[in-house]
Amino acid sequence: MTDYLPSAIVTFMFVVLIPWGVDVWILADTIITTFFGLTMICSPKHFLSRQTKGKLDDVHLHMYRMCGIMLLSSTMFAWLARKSKDQNIKSAILWGRVVGVSLYVMARVHGYFQVSKSIKWNKQALLFGIYGDCLWLLGNFVYSLKVTDLGKVTTTLSKADFYLKSDFVQCFLFGISFFIMPRLMLGFQTTKTLNHLHCTLIRMMAAFVFNTGIIAWKSLQFSENIDKIWHFVSRVMGNSGLVTAQIYAQFTTSSWTLWHIYFGMFGMSLWSANASFGYFNLKNILDKNIHNGHQKQTLKQE
Repeated sequence: MTDYLPSAIVTFMFVVLIPWGVDVWILADTIITTFFGLTMICSPKHFLSRQTKGKLDDVHLHMYRMCGIMLLSSTMFAWLARKSKDQNIKSAILWGRVVGVSLYVMARVHGYFQVSKSIKWNKQALLFGIYGDCLWLLGNFVYSLKVTDLGKVTTTLSKADFYLKSDFVQCFLFGISFFIMPRLMLGFQTTKTLNHLHCTLIRMMAAFVFNTGIIAWKSLQFSENIDKIWHFVSRVMGNSGLVTAQIYAQFTTSSWTLWHIYFGMFGMSLWSANASFGYFNLKNILDKNIHNGHQKQTLKQE
């Protein structure tokens, strides 16, 4: 009977939260995902061992930690942009979750039914993890349909929009590569032989890369430059976390080849550089607007 207690708890939380509206839902999503993200980063072995059968290795823990960092990166944008009145912000957050969690659930369901002699998901991964993820997906999907503006997407040719589009393309390429070819993309970076759980964890991380990529694409619709800046800030902070985790894993375990650093650092550098250029471009625009506003106010007073 106790096996079904987590399912009952998440069902109760879903039923309580869903009628309160989109603002409460996004706030609850932000709080809950922050808690889970930090748990995945700080206690990956404790959290993952409750959902698996078998012995976990360093690569399992590292990929689960990376998944938590990407989850926090997507959540960070929601927190930074929480005061914005632009309805497109909510649409970006919700549709990012819909796409990301859909792929996340697909990865978990596929991994759950994979037969593995060494290690596999246990019953709690189904009753709590996958079931809760489906409710998470359902809530975001319902509210995404309610708040989405089906008007035209802004397609200006400013540098800021270029960096947002570039961020989306990088997310798409990075995400689809790791989601479709997890063994190929990680195999040359580790000394371990990858199993089904490794591949599932890699796909789970890639799902949240897609999550942030959708936010980047939807950011083209934002009416205020400050809201676009929040995406670049969350990207740089998220990438900083990924780099830190990579360096930590590289020098505290013997499970990684030098390609883990070379390939990872190169990818993170390109990703972070694009976000940094986008941030400074928008910041310069905002500073100029503020300066021009002060000049106009001074002229009026004179």
